[in-house]
Amino acid sequence: MSTVFRNRSAAFLWGFMGVWMSMLVVFTGLFLLEGPPEGHSPLLLGGVLAVFWACGLAATGYVLAKPLIEVRVSSVGDVRVKRRYLWRVEERYYPRTRPLRAALIEDKDSEGDPYFHARLLLPEGDSVDLWEGNDRDRALAEIARFDRQAQSTG
Repeated sequence: MSTVFRNRSAAFLWGFMGVWMSMLVVFTGLFLLEGPPEGHSPLLLGGVLAVFWACGLAATGYVLAKPLIEVRVSSVGDVRVKRRYLWRVEERYYPRTRPLRAALIEDKDSEGDPYFHARLLLPEGDSVDLWEGNDRDRALAEIARFDRQAQSTG
């Protein structure tokens, strides 16, 4: 039996940007078909739309680079790390003989509140978050759960 860790925080971002860009397409279509509302400058509203498009495309590029994460630890301690992007999937395998470790990363969210990552450090020098959120105890529990499973003997 294996233990699975899933971090799906990217799904919210994908959905949010999908809605944002859809609304932007609708508003741009209305502007092009009907023009600006009466009493408003077409140049000003066209400029506002251009800024929204520039920001929307930049944010979409950033969000599409965020993957859904699945880490599966087998009963003997082997680890599979799967990163699912919108257009592709990357999967890596780490045998028990190549042990991985998880660490608590403390950060701040956009409002300055504490934000925690149960981060799995990978041998290639990158990492994936097993879990992330505002609950420090939950992050520590996820790290302990990973360590317990990864060090099991089957």
